[in-house]
Amino acid sequence: MHATSTPRATQLWAALALGAGLLAWSGWQPFDRTTWVLEIFPILVAVPVLMVSYRRFPLTPLLYALVFVHAVVLMVGGAYSYARVPLGFELQHLFDLGRNPYDKIGHFVQGFVPAMVAREILDRKSTRLNSSHGYISYAV
Repeated sequence: MHATSTPRATQLWAALALGAGLLAWSGWQPFDRTTWVLEIFPILVAVPVLMVSYRRFPLTPLLYALVFVHAVVLMVGGAYSYARVPLGFELQHLFDLGRNPYDKIGHFVQGFVPAMVAREILDRKSTRLNSSHGYISYAV
């Protein structure tokens, strides 16, 4: 991703800077260092891939936002351990749940966001390969 003055590029650079700050915060004193490394590893793979592919295959702003939210969920879960995330305790108290539900939020995001990425990639690639365009969009 090259520095340009477009609003979209500015937003992506701001998200990258905020994400780097959150990553540093999450790694400062995580509950368990090994868990933290395992949780944030997908971020260390995805961000360079997204940066390299930005010019040739930019994603939609919504998808970049979803990937950012996914990264935040991973960083927070890695910092606290999913069962100890303070937001989860707030939700547990608010909805009178038997346990901290942050792991359920994490599981949802970890399934939904990659599915959305796969859908966009398949949909856009199938458009280039198949002029009738349609069946991949509905299949994914």
